[in-house]
Amino acid sequence: MRRFKPLAALLLGLGLAAAPAYAKKDKGDTDYITIEETGIPEIDQIFSSVKEIQDTLIAVDTSITTTTTSLNTTLGLAADTPFTTALEDLKSRAEGALQVTLDGGNPQLSTSDAVPANVQEAIDAVNLGVSEVNSAIGDLKTLPNQLRSLQKQATSFDPGKVKDQASQAGMGLTETLEAVKIVAQDLKATTQTVDRAVEVKDASVDFMGAFTGTFGEATGGRGGAAASGAATGGSRGGAEGTGGSRGGGKDSGKDSGKDSGKDSSGSGRSRSRGGSTGPGR
Repeated sequence: MRRFKPLAALLLGLGLAAAPAYAKKDKGDTDYITIEETGIPEIDQIFSSVKEIQDTLIAVDTSITTTTTSLNTTLGLAADTPFTTALEDLKSRAEGALQVTLDGGNPQLSTSDAVPANVQEAIDAVNLGVSEVNSAIGDLKTLPNQLRSLQKQATSFDPGKVKDQASQAGMGLTETLEAVKIVAQDLKATTQTVDRAVEVKDASVDFMGAFTGTFGEATGGRGGAAASGAATGGSRGGAEGTGGSRGGGKDSGKDSGKDSGKDSSGSGRSRSRGGSTGPGR
């Protein structure tokens, strides 16, 4: 952080004091600091990579939260019901009709018998969330280190370097000062995103652990490959159910054993959430 001090000092000298490092307003705060372009290609190239990762984290976090909310709403449960508890409720309402198969490498619930409409809707919501989170979980585990590398590159942009790059880009004094402000903001956003990457990765492992702990491992199906994200232990040392990557008490996933492996055309529907790269909460 030593290289960041000159930039902060310059901002103070200009009467443009940088805001303090990101701190959550409360446990439910999910806002990300906006990353903006400076108009300086060398700098924007780094922060645009951070923005892409930020978008991925928002999409996965949204999937986790939306799945939990949809499940609780469809089953008529309290809004703050933990994900694992809701899954256990779903399993109970299905009365033994659920099984887990693989579809495109993702574990999916299907039914061996007819189930009530709200139970089928809950199954569809879970399948969509599991598909989205499980597909991303492998990449999520690499993002914290990628971000730390980008953060290291970004902190090399002291005020002198920013001014030099701005001059080369043909910027005037006003544009240069604006670029300095944007770099300060983007640096804070990068630091925040490093922390968020760890949180979302852990929440994803918990999410998949809750699913597997409740319904068991997949017994087979389309896709052939093993589900990469269905972690029952994983990097969290024992996955826990979660209602999102921040806030919400986590309940440990109960291992209720594997359900019967009957063939079924079931409910393994594949849908796509509109705008999955944005917050969309």
